[in-house]
Amino acid sequence: MNKRRIIIYLALIALTFIFVKVKQSEITAKRNIKIISTFSEWKEKGKPVSIRKLAESNVEIRTKITVVKLDGVNFAGYVPQNIHAKLKIGQPLYVNFGGEIIKGKIAEVGVEIEMDTGMYLVKVLLEKDIAHLGQAVIAYVTVETLPNVLCVPNNIINKEGDKNYLWVVEDGLAHKRGIVVINSNGYGAIVAAGLKPGELIVLEGFTQLLENDKVSILNKI
Repeated sequence: MNKRRIIIYLALIALTFIFVKVKQSEITAKRNIKIISTFSEWKEKGKPVSIRKLAESNVEIRTKITVVKLDGVNFAGYVPQNIHAKLKIGQPLYVNFGGEIIKGKIAEVGVEIEMDTGMYLVKVLLEKDIAHLGQAVIAYVTVETLPNVLCVPNNIINKEGDKNYLWVVEDGLAHKRGIVVINSNGYGAIVAAGLKPGELIVLEGFTQLLENDKVSILNKI
């Protein structure tokens, strides 16, 4: 009786193993068909990408300062010397308060270091009363405007050693383009060389590209 049970158990194990192998083969076959189908579609229509036509624009360079509400629309904070040197009365700024953008300006810049903080006092005037007394907010102050520059998103730039490159589209084909970046921040990367206005840069879909790949443009962003 025990021998019979052992034979049944072994048979069940064997059937389970065979079932799993058959399922694995079916899944592999489906995956291979999908991969082959994808590559066939890419070969016929090109790899899908989203692009943008590059144009010169004015880019605002900003610095951040933390300010605390004094009363009404008046805020104040302290900044170190390196930021103090960039500030002057009347500079535009904004704060992002709960998703709402509130504009304002620098109202006062201290000329002497405060002895108890070792920093300079800065006062800010907002266009709208926000926050509560003593509540701190981050103000983004425009310290410089770069006129007529080429600015690209940071996330589309790849690095190879100390070199930067991105992908462009010319005559329906993808090309890896080396670029020179002179400034990079939250606004993007300022490109000094390697690109010119009017070129088509790839914003999405560049991770699967190879040199001279045919591309299918999904949309221009």
